[in-house]
Amino acid sequence: MEEEVRRILDETVKREESAGEMMERIFSRSWDGERFEVPPINGYVEPMKFRDEA
Repeated sequence: MEEEVRRILDETVKREESAGEMMERIFSRSWDGERFEVPPINGYVEPMKFRDEA
């Protein structure tokens, strides 16, 4: 069983599909096929600032 798990993990890591493509491939039968795409971030995103607690 350990060898089978190693083989499955090895094959999974070697794939060149993105996580989104993999999720779509795995779960596409359970939804109507609508694609979920993250919109691009437009412009500069200001980093979070923390209060100086000194």
